[in-house]
Amino acid sequence: MKHDKKKYLKKTVMVTASTMLAMNSVLASPLLWNVSAAEETRVTQESKIARANIVKATAKSQMASDPIDKSLDGNASTYTDSDYTDTTFTMPQIYTFELDNTKKLSKVRILPRSDSTNGRVASYEVLVSTDGSAYTSVKTGTADPTSTAWIEIPLDVPIEAKFVQLKLRATEENFNSFHVVTTAEVELYEQITIAEADKTELQKLYNECKDFKPFYNTETSGITSAFQSALANAEAVINDETATQETVTSAINKLKNRYGLMITSEYTYHYSLANKNGEFTNKYVDFNEYTTDSLRALVDVCFASRNHMNTNFDRPQDTEQLYAWHAQFVEAEKKLVKVDADNTYGQMVGLNPYAASGTQRGVFTVTEKQVTDNEGNKKIRLHVTYENNGLDPITQTDVTGKGKWKSSELKNFTVYMEYERYSGESGRKGVTLEDTNASDGLAFDIDVEPGIYSFELFAPGGTKSATAGYYHTKLIEDETVTISSKINGNAVSGKSLEDMVAKSGLAIKDITSLELTEGVVTQKDLAYLKELSYLENFTMNLSDTLRLEAKDGSYTTALGEGEKQAQVVFAPKRSGSSKGDIVNVRMEGVSEVYENGIKSDSVEELYLPDVVTVGDDAFSTTFPWLETVDLSNAKVIGKRAFSDCRRLESLTLKKVETLQEGSFEYTDALTKLTLPKTLKTIENIRFGIVRNGNKSGTKITLQCTTPPTVANGAFKGVSSVTRASVFIIPHGSLEAYSGNSGDKYMKRSATSWNNLFLREEGSYYIEYCNTKYATNYFSAYVAHGEAVGAARIPMPTEIEEGKVFKEWNTKKDGTGQAITAETVLTEDVSVFPIFEEKVVDTEAPQIENIEWSTRHSTNDPVVVTLTFSEPISKLVEKVDGEATGHEWKKIDDVTYQREYTENAKYKIHYEDLAGNPCKREELLIVDNYFKDPLVKDVYFTGVHVDKGNYVEIELNAKPYDIADPNGEYVFKDGKHLLILDEEALATNDYYDTMCLYGNDNRDSKPDYKYPATWSYIYRDENGKLSVGRIDRVDKPEVILTVGDKEYDLNENPGAFGDPFVLPEAGVLGEPITVSVKAPYIDDYHNNKPVTTVQLTGTGEGKTAGDVATNHQSAQLKLVSQDGTTKSGTYCLTINYNYSPNNIAIYYVKVNYKKAVVNKEQLAFQISLAQKVLANEHWYKHNEAWENMLKAYEKAVEVYNDTNATQTVVDEAKKELATSLMYIRIETDAPVFSGVEDGGIYNHDVTYDVYDQSLDVIIIDGVRYDDPADAPRTITTEGKHVITAMDEDKGLPGLHKETTVTFVIDKTKPVVEVFDEKGNTVGSTYEMTLHVGDEYIEYGAYVKDNLDGEHKLSNPTAIYFIGADGKEVAVDVVDTSKVGEYRLEYQFSDQAGNQETATRIVKIVEADVPIDPEEPSEPNDPNKPIKPVDPVKPQKPENPKDEINTGDVTNMAAILILLLASGAGLVVLKKKSRQ
Repeated sequence: MKHDKKKYLKKTVMVTASTMLAMNSVLASPLLWNVSAAEETRVTQESKIARANIVKATAKSQMASDPIDKSLDGNASTYTDSDYTDTTFTMPQIYTFELDNTKKLSKVRILPRSDSTNGRVASYEVLVSTDGSAYTSVKTGTADPTSTAWIEIPLDVPIEAKFVQLKLRATEENFNSFHVVTTAEVELYEQITIAEADKTELQKLYNECKDFKPFYNTETSGITSAFQSALANAEAVINDETATQETVTSAINKLKNRYGLMITSEYTYHYSLANKNGEFTNKYVDFNEYTTDSLRALVDVCFASRNHMNTNFDRPQDTEQLYAWHAQFVEAEKKLVKVDADNTYGQMVGLNPYAASGTQRGVFTVTEKQVTDNEGNKKIRLHVTYENNGLDPITQTDVTGKGKWKSSELKNFTVYMEYERYSGESGRKGVTLEDTNASDGLAFDIDVEPGIYSFELFAPGGTKSATAGYYHTKLIEDETVTISSKINGNAVSGKSLEDMVAKSGLAIKDITSLELTEGVVTQKDLAYLKELSYLENFTMNLSDTLRLEAKDGSYTTALGEGEKQAQVVFAPKRSGSSKGDIVNVRMEGVSEVYENGIKSDSVEELYLPDVVTVGDDAFSTTFPWLETVDLSNAKVIGKRAFSDCRRLESLTLKKVETLQEGSFEYTDALTKLTLPKTLKTIENIRFGIVRNGNKSGTKITLQCTTPPTVANGAFKGVSSVTRASVFIIPHGSLEAYSGNSGDKYMKRSATSWNNLFLREEGSYYIEYCNTKYATNYFSAYVAHGEAVGAARIPMPTEIEEGKVFKEWNTKKDGTGQAITAETVLTEDVSVFPIFEEKVVDTEAPQIENIEWSTRHSTNDPVVVTLTFSEPISKLVEKVDGEATGHEWKKIDDVTYQREYTENAKYKIHYEDLAGNPCKREELLIVDNYFKDPLVKDVYFTGVHVDKGNYVEIELNAKPYDIADPNGEYVFKDGKHLLILDEEALATNDYYDTMCLYGNDNRDSKPDYKYPATWSYIYRDENGKLSVGRIDRVDKPEVILTVGDKEYDLNENPGAFGDPFVLPEAGVLGEPITVSVKAPYIDDYHNNKPVTTVQLTGTGEGKTAGDVATNHQSAQLKLVSQDGTTKSGTYCLTINYNYSPNNIAIYYVKVNYKKAVVNKEQLAFQISLAQKVLANEHWYKHNEAWENMLKAYEKAVEVYNDTNATQTVVDEAKKELATSLMYIRIETDAPVFSGVEDGGIYNHDVTYDVYDQSLDVIIIDGVRYDDPADAPRTITTEGKHVITAMDEDKGLPGLHKETTVTFVIDKTKPVVEVFDEKGNTVGSTYEMTLHVGDEYIEYGAYVKDNLDGEHKLSNPTAIYFIGADGKEVAVDVVDTSKVGEYRLEYQFSDQAGNQETATRIVKIVEADVPIDPEEPSEPNDPNKPIKPVDPVKPQKPENPKDEINTGDVTNMAAILILLLASGAGLVVLKKKSRQ
């Protein structure tokens, strides 16, 4: 960086701001151009009838491959052929075109085929019709069949036509050769009247832009050519008489954009920095001649616009942006501040080029002060700050998108200083930093000599990461002002505080207010501050413009006694004062306060809103009069910080995190304190320790939802003298603090946290007092507006003798408000128990229910459960009048239970709490308990063959039942006879197995407690039938597993007896899965495992089966036959290999319950849908609507399904909620069909209206609130207005309406011919002329009820009637020869009603007399007849010669002549009076 001091200070600007502004003053922003709307001028134009407007096209003859449509497809290479295979076809070929409505046909064009002369058109005739039946010939002619050029057929006069016919002929020779007529294309044209394009704005814009010349001549060549092209286009459109309004608008938009690009790019290229070989430079402007701050806005706009200076930036919003940038450039250029060449001290000038590179992150700022070293030498000390905010130094936005540097990155960076001293020395050196770990940035001081300095932050590897401009500095003379202030409100400046006081002219005792505003507050100033003994208000808000000098001469924001801190000492309190002398001290910008940082025994209010750290003893002992302190941003309050501030009443803490030990001891007056949600740690702050009295009435608000850690004793001395309501915590956080929620009553200690009795914010407190001492025993909290609820009302702890509890009351004597579960509190209350005399109970108790565990014979204890009508105090069991002494198990106050293992007759005696005995003793007969059955084991003892047909089985005892495949038994003397057939007996491998069961024979039902032995018959090795036996297992191991629990069915009820009741209750719809395991069973041959486990359900009397085969175990779902879950008894049958009859049966009772299903959210969604459906016409009935209807129907079905699971409910809720999100309000306005706004009709109008939510139809002021009542056909002539409305109904934005205005006109116009005298003579008139006479056209008169009166100056058609009676269309009446002409005067009104008048002109020989005409009378004497000037019809040779009623070119001249004429008349009149 090299700077020539003289060159730098004396250099002139290449283009001054004033010059730039002068140039810009001649430019009018196109956005401000206002053009008055010109009167609309309507012009007649010829327009091609679009294919879409030709609703039907036919040909007399056509090939299927080359139909008439090919002449209308716009493709010259395709063509229409007549059917050359049809030998009966004769010319002419006839094309018929039906138009969508009646049009003024003006021209026809025919394009011959180009690839062959076959069938080319040689002659033509054009005919028109309005009804498709009666056609009139309007043009005939011939064409050159050898040419491929378009055949142009202009009509002499445009004529109304809805149907157009073309009769086409090829030459006879060509047709005879090829038998075909062809056309490649046919085009029809109509005459239309349109509004002439308004070019006023385009002309004005063109005039503004055409002489523009670049004022900076920078590199805008591409944009310049685009601008010149847009300018040329605008000129062409201005000169194009046929240009449409759309074309004009397009030209305006294009020129505006290109002009905006032109004037904006001039600035962008002029002020942008270019990267030249790694150096950013600007060849037009020397930025060093301007201050850095004034350059920022200009360069900022360059940054924003530089990537858009191209012709693709051409949308309407882009054009607006271009002119906005241009305006910003102009404004920024106005505010450029040139460097004062004679005084560059203290200014940032120019831009370090890299600062505008777009890659910088963070901003450097530099300030300075003049210091004196120990030897008295003056030095310049720069204070350099790098703010690590991630923002570009110019645009102040995150250009890189990377944000601020991490502290771990920042510590590896290096700061370099480039310098050019006024002494001539220059160079670059690194700056040593003491601390680079701060994530917010860097700050350092450096002593320099007068000169120019720039600072750069380098990342590792040499990449520049932040830069500054060039800072100029020089030594200051002694008389320079270094500090400014306001003393008693008046601005004063000086070299020091003492100097300012002297300059103020005030005595020390008169100075009550001091505000330091700018400069540097030195140690000398601080030392002088304590001289101001009458000061009441002191303000020192540190900032970039007001700095505080530390003891070592550096700048600081910390107050304390350290070298790098400053100490603010105020004058001591004046003797005799009864309060503090200094009312208010405000010091913003101070970040830290330590012991003796502020010293005063006189300050009352202290505002330090920016302090973050409050050190130990910061305000202790030296602030006896301190009442108010604001430490809004403080995070740490040090030890003993406010110790002995006994008058402190108000302390503001908004961000504090730590309160250190003893910080609030002896703050006697501080009884209200709010601790913010940022608080994390409370050490033993000794808040309740006071010098005098106690802190009764203290209110502490804790805003933390998570309790901070608290040291024991932190609030000692507070909780013992205050009620719980003074410690407020956030609503809903009581459980976090105390472990108890506030939804029930609690002992007072249950709300304790660190010996503080808490309450939640927004709740009322109930204090329950006992009777004797009226002290708090229970507490409860009730939210505002919420009822107390039963859970928050306890029973009294003491009940007076002979009385019962009645209620809690706010008065001890019961005369206050009774507090019940329904009470809604409005304030904190203390309540007392109210008692009333006990009512004597004389009613005997009763047994309401007896439940037996089983009434069947059983070896298990019989369990009996008694339920009483009221609590009992005595229960005695007797046998034969003697008490058994057995204890009954108390289940609850009215339920008792006992197990019986002996059969007997028992009597139960019982009494209630009042001592009332039962009316009669209950008799319980237990006779179904037996220790052992009669038969414990049954097995085979022998086998005998009888007559070869039977096998006799000998048993040891008579069994209850035998399970056998054959199932046929005959009992004989306690023995069973098993029937066997001979074939089976002859089988060598025969064996049969029986499963025998024991029985106690006491009732008709078997007790399957024990299975008998499995016995079988088999043939031994000698072929002899023998008896086999499988030893019985008394308690076979059969395990039922549910989840992680196992049940041995032989150790539980249900093994061959009463069902085992499964403890786990199932949920309907979710089957219980069990695992059944059975052991191997030993026999004489080998081990045979369980092969099948069959599960049958008996829910609702149905059997069900689910068979699982597994050699060890089976996984079974307890479901009934129809696959559903039902409560009931399920049978587990275990079969062994030998036979299907070898079974063990177990019964398991399962109770399936309905799951607790929450349908609240589903009900809510259904209610939302019902609201929508109630107003379904508000919404669009599209696919989303159909989806919502399906989801709604499903949701209602699920809601009404009592068996629906939570999963099904949640899915239905989700589906309905989702579908509701996608429906949309129908905001489309009603749409009319059958009628158009502005339409004019000659028939009855039948219309319809489409709208989902049509509410009202208004017809000609008559309102129909039910649209169905509104007539849909309008028959009366005249103007009609119909409005269809979709009303608001309380839903904003729903109101939409559509209005159509139309006219019905069924009356035809009156058309009458004018005679030679200007009178109307009816719709038909005949006149005779001699050969050679001049025919004068008198025209016709038209009167229409809608269009008014008109004159038709010329006929619409002229026909010559030949001698053969045929009519031929002609252009004029030719009086040079004998003949007869029929002239038609046709008029169609706006509604399409058409009428025609006829004039017959006969031309006779000169010697034929013409009968003199009788004077004609007007048809209607009351009808005014317009005078008619005879006009000889002429066809204009040049359309431009026609008079254009919209041309006002000569109006100014005409007005001047009229005014001059008027003035002349006035003068003549005055002279005549003289």
